[in-house]
Amino acid sequence: MLRSIKHALLAAVALVALAVGCSTAVAAEFQFSPGGTITGTSLGPVTFSGSGITITCPLTLRGTVTSARVPKVAGTSYGEVTSVSIGRCSGGTAAVLGLPWPVVYNSILGSLPNAVTGVSLTVNRTGFLLNAIGIECLYGGSITTLLAVTGTNPYTTGLYEIPAGSSAPFVRGSFFCPRTGTMTGTFGISPTQTVTRI
Repeated sequence: MLRSIKHALLAAVALVALAVGCSTAVAAEFQFSPGGTITGTSLGPVTFSGSGITITCPLTLRGTVTSARVPKVAGTSYGEVTSVSIGRCSGGTAAVLGLPWPVVYNSILGSLPNAVTGVSLTVNRTGFLLNAIGIECLYGGSITTLLAVTGTNPYTTGLYEIPAGSSAPFVRGSFFCPRTGTMTGTFGISPTQTVTRI
């Protein structure tokens, strides 16, 4: 009798655990709509700076965002940057290398379900070749960015940001290149995306 009760309790616990696991998996997904091709146009110049050197350039980013259901798991691919157009710069020149740049999920900013303010994303394998006063420096690697959202589920994308002070790691270049660099900028997104938490 005791053995039967024990087995019944274990079965009940297993069923509860399975139910909780399934509901968590379903709740932890996002879907972007319409997805597909997306353009980010800088609202004012993007600033690259380090050790007294400042270069500002207008940028236009083009890429893709998945329209499939994707898990809310760090490192999951959400899309990629496929091209970058650079306008006239001040303080030097800039070029980009290594496209396309994968974009992966980091974390939610704010709190679920109705106080989400943004989605933290990492752009990987970036490359910015900067030239100031004849000194050429390559910065790149992984850069943390922010996709701001408004409203409640489903959320609406607002601005895409490279937050102030975001690190742009030094890769190679002249002895005189600053060994640490930062960049910051804000982009308008077209078309606007709806983000649904499923």
